Amino acid sequence: MRKKLLLVIIAVLGVFGLVACGQTTTEATTAAPTTEAPTTVEGQTTAAPTTAAPTTTGEQLAWDLDATYMNYISDVSNLNPYSQMLAQSSTMYGYLTDSLYTGDYDWATAIADGLATEEGDFSAGAANLPYGRFPSMAAGEPVDVNGDGMVWEIPIRTDLEFEDGTAIDANTFEWSWKQLLDPLLLNIRASGLYDPTSLPILNAETYYKQNSPDKDDFGFLVYEVDGTLFERGNSLYGHVIGHEDWPLYYVDKASPYSSDHLVGPDGAQAYLEDWGEGWWTDYNPEGGRFFLETEAGATFMMNDDGTGILAPEAGWFLDGVELPVKTAAQDSANDWAGALPAYADAAGNFATVDEDGVPVGGVLTYYDAVTVEWSTVGIKATDDYTLELTLANAKTAWDVKGNLMSGITGVVHQVQYEAGMNTARTQTTYGTIDNPLVSYGPYTLTTWEADTLFVLDARDEYIYSDDYRIRHIRYEFISDQSIAIEEFKAGRLDIVSASGEYFDEFKYSPYLRLSPVTTFFRFAFNVQGSSSGSYPVNPILSNVKFRKAFYYAIDRDEFASEVRAPAAPTYGFLGPVYLSTEYNPFPYRGSEAGIDVLSEYAPETYGYDPVLAKTLFDEAYDEAVTAEDIADGDVVHVEYKFYDAETNWKVANWVKSTVENIFNDADSNKPKFILDLVAVSGDALDVAWDEGNFDMTFGGWQGVDFNAPSLLGQVYNSADTVTMLEKGFNTMDAQVVVPLPNSKAALETWIQDYQALTDPTDAQTTQYDKWVLLLAEFDEEGNLTCTFDELFQYAYDELYNVADVNYAGKTDDFDAITAAMEGVLLDQMIAIPLFTSVAATVYSSRIVFEADSYHAWMGWGGLKYMYIAAE
Repeated sequence: MRKKLLLVIIAVLGVFGLVACGQTTTEATTAAPTTEAPTTVEGQTTAAPTTAAPTTTGEQLAWDLDATYMNYISDVSNLNPYSQMLAQSSTMYGYLTDSLYTGDYDWATAIADGLATEEGDFSAGAANLPYGRFPSMAAGEPVDVNGDGMVWEIPIRTDLEFEDGTAIDANTFEWSWKQLLDPLLLNIRASGLYDPTSLPILNAETYYKQNSPDKDDFGFLVYEVDGTLFERGNSLYGHVIGHEDWPLYYVDKASPYSSDHLVGPDGAQAYLEDWGEGWWTDYNPEGGRFFLETEAGATFMMNDDGTGILAPEAGWFLDGVELPVKTAAQDSANDWAGALPAYADAAGNFATVDEDGVPVGGVLTYYDAVTVEWSTVGIKATDDYTLELTLANAKTAWDVKGNLMSGITGVVHQVQYEAGMNTARTQTTYGTIDNPLVSYGPYTLTTWEADTLFVLDARDEYIYSDDYRIRHIRYEFISDQSIAIEEFKAGRLDIVSASGEYFDEFKYSPYLRLSPVTTFFRFAFNVQGSSSGSYPVNPILSNVKFRKAFYYAIDRDEFASEVRAPAAPTYGFLGPVYLSTEYNPFPYRGSEAGIDVLSEYAPETYGYDPVLAKTLFDEAYDEAVTAEDIADGDVVHVEYKFYDAETNWKVANWVKSTVENIFNDADSNKPKFILDLVAVSGDALDVAWDEGNFDMTFGGWQGVDFNAPSLLGQVYNSADTVTMLEKGFNTMDAQVVVPLPNSKAALETWIQDYQALTDPTDAQTTQYDKWVLLLAEFDEEGNLTCTFDELFQYAYDELYNVADVNYAGKTDDFDAITAAMEGVLLDQMIAIPLFTSVAATVYSSRIVFEADSYHAWMGWGGLKYMYIAAE
């Protein structure tokens, strides 16, 4: 079996997280521009609380430049943007740093398009304004030197300085980025300058990792024995029977559970399956992601005292002693039997290991055996105010700007950074209370009392100081939310998070701001039963009319406002913050394609139609009788399995009452439908998800908010059942016809450009061949006919041309791609969409927001678009 990762991951292309069943809360912040809430959901206006003056736009109030904005944060001990990953640190150094480029409402375009008459005019609705990326510390747009996206010049402003007056120029950036990539400091944020999905500077990764031992794909060290490399990843045996995407590995030869010690019936052998990272690492810290299983996927466990293992079936021997068989009750416990994969060479030959499990005679290998000089890294100040960046693979100007928009790729103060360096040059105190970060951003840190507070004051010398009307900020260190609530009520805070248990108290406040996040929840169905056959298929679930009846039976407005508040009712598979491409200024949900795909699903009531639900249920029931799946008069049972928590019981009881009331005849004492509630532990739910031991369950995904087709193509694609919680659906082969006239035109242009080349590279030829094959699939009108999975693959391969990555009309076509994929999920009704999580934040009455609505890129606009009203 395979453990699905219960992760919450920041959204980037191809990265997403599974949310099991908990309730999401967001700590109140204001430095970042995406901290508060929406007014448009699913392409319509929601019933979000009306915001009364003085927190709305309209007549501008006088602002108080002497007032202090009173906020709070949990303890922060280090503000070094190169070495810190915590959100609290990011919030604080965001005030003190700047960036080469920044994101903002694109006022020039808004004015040209008639959406605004001047900068700061939100009369057309903030959510409707275009977004752009603009120079901040840069003096202008990045320059594509050779026209191929590989070498970029960044002009630097001539008036930049730290708060102590030290000048900042291109040399400052080169020196600072050398520290960020330093192979001794090994700053955790360095990947921003070498990762292919970020800004892949030429030779930056090699320079950064040159002192680091090689590791295999699992993070284990690699050893060389007499010129042959041995690593644990080479010990792949095969795959779980019936699941070609579940790899099994030979057991470490030094393990007591190796094949020499563990013998099964008829010569069977146990192998290791990679379960990824998770809570189980606490029980097996050294190799917590690998667990003993049979080839068929049956799992071994530790016994109660941890001295041995329990077999999944009779007939297994350890050192000649037969193992006891685990019971069903034990199978829901946490202690599975783990070990490590064996060391093997590329041909699968195993290493001889010593008592520590290290290959005998093995020496560590390193990322690059040759010392890498800084001069080979593609970062160079060509003069005092020009920074030249040479990349390992091409990027667009939009990509370049997007990866240079935070203090992570900002600068550090050379004198103070060096002053904090230890003798070995492996660590600096820069950014700590003893050696504070030297500001070059909009604010300076005037007070830092350990475990108590921060005080920040606006810097008049900052190049854009006039943009900030909040001149003083105070952050109390508060970790307990109940204390923050009391401080807010007492008037000692201007902001507080009101999510979770505190929402009811503030849900009607005129000063509430609701911010949607990407976390989307649904009821997922299983129409194939369990992988082992022990959990049979529920025949009623195989009827799409029944699944659609369930869809229409859910009053999402009531659900989002009463059952899982605060939330945004969501009746498609994507919530309000998703964009179809990173280049799209507007959310997919409000696009023509995003609205049209939901037009047949009761859009005026967020998919709620109890009359249609009852009709579809009765039809599905009659068809089940005709098929002899049930006898007329029988009660249809569906089991709803969920994590045993108070908030989830509230969901379960609500959905049971709601759906049973709709499906059952009002004039009959005998029900036709019963939803059976089964609450289980988190561990048992994880097993049920893996093995398909459920009829219906509750879960969600988040992430990939700027590449909506990528989320749909990864999470709901039966080509990869590891990520697809729903069981038994064939989404990958579903046929779609999608209008992509702009993509067709782009393909024709790219093909012509290739044919004009005199000496194309192998990579160009490979891509050209793919373009030709794809173009042949279009009809004359630009419609593409293919499968769900093919469409996903085309979107991120054939239609991803670095030289023309944001081709004319791409955003419209990718909205259509997203809608086509979402349409498949709705047609099959693989799950019941429910809601998108929302962070709730309440502000004091003196805080004024200029933006009237939430923007997918800008949130509520951040400090630049808010101020404190004068009394």
